[in-house]
Amino acid sequence: MNTTPNESAAIYTALVVDDSLAERERIKVLLGRRGVNVVCVGDGEQALKCLKKPLFDIVLCDWELPCVSGLDICREVRQMPLSSRPYFVMITGRSQRVDLIAAMDAGADDFIRKPLWEEELRVRLSLASQIIAWRRVVKQAGLTDAVQQSSQ
Repeated sequence: MNTTPNESAAIYTALVVDDSLAERERIKVLLGRRGVNVVCVGDGEQALKCLKKPLFDIVLCDWELPCVSGLDICREVRQMPLSSRPYFVMITGRSQRVDLIAAMDAGADDFIRKPLWEEELRVRLSLASQIIAWRRVVKQAGLTDAVQQSSQ
């Protein structure tokens, strides 16, 4: 696999939320290979605590979690101001079309089915990086309110 140094240049920090320690560590390694700083948590309550501060560029979240579901976390993230909202990727073993629609309706930016394939993650991170960079430009230009109103 070939990676370029700037492949995920806009992604500095990620929050990985999964109740499987093995899956959290696997995703952490994959993101780490791309220079991303990673914080991992094992349940929805911990995730919501982490998300109280706008520290993360991207959230990779399992759907089925103890305490609070990934779908509920996604809805909470969607309520954040665009200027501090991380890019949200739902990662799940669910594979029905209705699951994809439910995740996107809840506010997910992307949806990846488990088992997570490294090359798929690479291309999804490339897209996420472009959108995150765009959000930063909008924020720096002071256009956040106008963009948020037009997306509602």
